[in-house]
This record gives sequence, C-alpha cells and structure tokens, in this order.
Amino acid sequence: MSMSQIDFTPPAGRKYLFTEDLVRMTGIPNTTWQKWRSLKKGPPYRKLGRRAAYLPEDLAKWDESQKILTE
Repeated sequence: MSMSQIDFTPPAGRKYLFTEDLVRMTGIPNTTWQKWRSLKKGPPYRKLGRRAAYLPEDLAKWDESQKILTE
C-alpha cells in the first residue's frame, strides 16, 4: 500500500497521530521517522510532552508533496 492510500484518521477521541501510529499504518520504522524529524525532511509535527504529534491534514499534505512526476 502506498502512503497516498493510507487513511490518516487518528483513533477515536484523538486529534493527533503519534510516531507509533505511523509505524503501524505505514510500516516505516520508528528510526526513519526520528531521522526525518532531525533532518527536517519529514512531515510537520508538534511536540506534546516528549512525543512527536502529527495532524492528519499535515501528513496528507506532506505525502502529496513527496510525489515525483515522471513522463
């Protein structure tokens, strides 16, 4: 499944997705998400305490911006 097919809806009662949610949804390892944050290459996030929190709409926009068009 490509990331563009993923439904980034957080679990009921939550506004944000956390890294562990994204690992489950995408199969991309936690270490990759951490590296993207440190290199400022990943999707926008906020810190809630010690945790990185992602808004679903930010994830969708970032995912769309990663698209590479070919001929």
